[in-house]
Amino acid sequence: MGLIIGMVVVWTSIVHFLLIPQWFEVSQYSHWRKDLWFHASTYTVIITWGLAFWYAQSFFEQAQQQQIEKIEKERLNDAIKQAELTSLKKQISPHFFYNTLNFFYAQSVQYSENLSRGILLLSEIMRYAIKDDDEEGKVHLNKEVAQIQNYVELNQLRFDNQLSVQLDIKGNLEYRRIVPLILLTFVENAFKFGDLSNPNHPLLIEISVKENHLIFKTYNKKCSEAKKQSGGIGLSNTRRRLLLAYPNRHKLTTSDEGDFFSLTLHLVL
Repeated sequence: MGLIIGMVVVWTSIVHFLLIPQWFEVSQYSHWRKDLWFHASTYTVIITWGLAFWYAQSFFEQAQQQQIEKIEKERLNDAIKQAELTSLKKQISPHFFYNTLNFFYAQSVQYSENLSRGILLLSEIMRYAIKDDDEEGKVHLNKEVAQIQNYVELNQLRFDNQLSVQLDIKGNLEYRRIVPLILLTFVENAFKFGDLSNPNHPLLIEISVKENHLIFKTYNKKCSEAKKQSGGIGLSNTRRRLLLAYPNRHKLTTSDEGDFFSLTLHLVL
């Protein structure tokens, strides 16, 4: 566009200063000059606006196409993430249900009084794990914490209330939402690999909420079998779910020191 305008100006100057004085009388020069500048300015404006319109049209069409492609890409990424989150969620804690059902079977032989309570707790946890999330794949934080309490109680029933567990909850859980089974999986991991039989070294579970920040901690003594095992599929899947659901909004640290294991999760809800 600048090149064309420059050419028009150069051509107008040549006509004005070189051609007109040579071809026409001085008396006619004023008339031709006005006429020349009229046409030159008109054509310049027309060409300029025409090129500007063409450029603007091409620019906005390209921008619109890029926006459409961006929206489609974001929708595809969201669909992939949601599908992966759902797939990972369905893989979590299968051994927990298996072991618990075995416990119910053993208890049912003697018609234990704990059976009905255990069945109720298990049904609540299973219902929560399967279909208790919303359209964004999240649940209220107090529901997640309630399932942790159910899980603790259920395991106490399994082991005749001989487990040493300390659960500490601070802050207001209302109006906060979280991807389900994140915290519960960490608790399950502590039960699976922890030695909870010593009252001097109980499993410590701390949940603290301040504004939109959640601090979750577990600290437990490791059982002898845990020293020979690595983290299971539940823990690795939960790490993956955190990366998908809370990119740049979480910090997960673990410490495996001798006989003790600790975990701290800082999550921006």
